[in-house]
Amino acid sequence: MNKDLFVAVTFDTDSDIFEGADVASNPFSPLPWKGISDGIPLLYEHTHSIVDSYGSPLIFTWLVRADNQIKRIHDSSTFLLEEYNHIWKFAIHRGDEIGWHPHLYKLDDNLWVQETCDATNTRILMSTFEDLKKIDTLPISARVGETYCSNAIIDTFEKLGVMCDSSAMPGRSRKFKGGGVSWINAPSRPYTPSYTDYSKPCSQSRSILEVPLSMVPIKAPYDEDFYQRYVDLTFYHKFLENGLKKLVKESDLIVTISHPNTLLKRKLLRHGLLSFDIKEFIKNLNVIISECNKNGRNFRFISLKNCCHLFKNYVNS
Repeated sequence: MNKDLFVAVTFDTDSDIFEGADVASNPFSPLPWKGISDGIPLLYEHTHSIVDSYGSPLIFTWLVRADNQIKRIHDSSTFLLEEYNHIWKFAIHRGDEIGWHPHLYKLDDNLWVQETCDATNTRILMSTFEDLKKIDTLPISARVGETYCSNAIIDTFEKLGVMCDSSAMPGRSRKFKGGGVSWINAPSRPYTPSYTDYSKPCSQSRSILEVPLSMVPIKAPYDEDFYQRYVDLTFYHKFLENGLKKLVKESDLIVTISHPNTLLKRKLLRHGLLSFDIKEFIKNLNVIISECNKNGRNFRFISLKNCCHLFKNYVNS
């Protein structure tokens, strides 16, 4: 395979609470965001000299939380976009993309849990989008929290002008109270999602493209066997190296997903798979670069929105 490899390095800007949405004893306690305030500048500091085969700098897609939970806790669904406006301005200036990362939650027994009602999720997305418009933010790309999805969500994104969704985790499924999400049959390449099954391609023309996360088999220390996981460049290098090498040889596109807070050291937190170390991020990125050079492949750094024109013409072939 000699054609260019496209590499989209994406970040979901979730809070610093590692365990998930339901850990706070008070569901309305302000969430910590050092991943944004400290992690993003640290990333820029360590990657400013990295370029692709054409001399273009490494760019990122920042999928920023804006949703009903953020509004309930911080009094504004666009809190992160406004509070850290200086970071997003710098990101845009250097060529990064600012996308949308809504977590569609509801309160259940004082815990934030996944909302599975289509009508409610549609209302959340529509209401939040109105708030985004008020601050002149019209996202082209999105990824739903927990990689949740439904036909209604894809339809709503399309109506709102979102042209790229990147929630798909091919081969995986998740169950939630009252419903679930299945990407079991999703392709690994970008595709136009079916009107009747978001995880399958269709031949009809749509303005929205599904761009799946890259998946590789990983056996973490706490696993009994290998398990398909998305490519998170903050995973320990030793678990990701072989999967990355295979992707470089076989893929047209690599879409990675990380979180800014996992770039930062945690003194009291140890994890078998997540490194919480910017050095591991760089090691994994360098595997992609060195393998491309080794295999004679040029590579281009892109943002998610670039996929709309790069892959639209042959996604369902």
